[in-house]
Parts: sequence; C-alpha cells; structure tokens
Amino acid sequence: MDDEQTKEGVLEALNPEVLAVEALTYDELNSYFLSKEAEKPCGACGYSGEWDIKTDGDQPSLLFVPDYRNPSVGTLFFTLTCPNCMNTRLFDALDVMRILRSAERDNG
Repeated sequence: MDDEQTKEGVLEALNPEVLAVEALTYDELNSYFLSKEAEKPCGACGYSGEWDIKTDGDQPSLLFVPDYRNPSVGTLFFTLTCPNCMNTRLFDALDVMRILRSAERDNG
C-alpha cells in the first residue's frame, strides 16, 4: 500500500475531524503548546528555550504514522523540535484539535 492510499484511508475514516486538524493555524497550535507548557526543558540536552513548530507553508506540519498491524490507519501528530539537538516531541493532532474546539465552545 502506498502513502497516498494510506492517507486516503485515514481521510475516509475521519474526514470531518481530519479537515478540522488541517484547518488549525500555527497561532492556534502555538497558543495550545504555551497553555500546556509543552516547551519544558529538553530531556535529551537540557535546552530550555523556545522549541520549533515545523510548518508546511503557514500551516503546522502534520506527521502521519501508520499502524504497524494495519497500515491503512494511523495517527496524525504535530511536532515540537528542540533547536539544539533536534529531539522531537509528538502531540496527537486529533486530540489537540478536540481540546482546542472544546475550549472554543466553552468560551463561547
């Protein structure tokens, strides 16, 4: 199964939520990371400054990791990368989107 078929399988299964994940902006994601104090010191090198959010143009990049046993499904992740040693933290993109949208509904 090629990458496009795998991505299509995810899009078919979760289309509305995947589209909502794809619509998240850099600013929304950065605000989320700040609110969760996600930029704690790096466990690999101790760096304690600002981490990098990888982008695709002006949108946060999405990493798709297929499931080993069923590669037609997988998980989407946002990443934070330590600019000193390139250690990378993964954040489940669907869960991040759900938390952000829930907060928006609660704040009206």
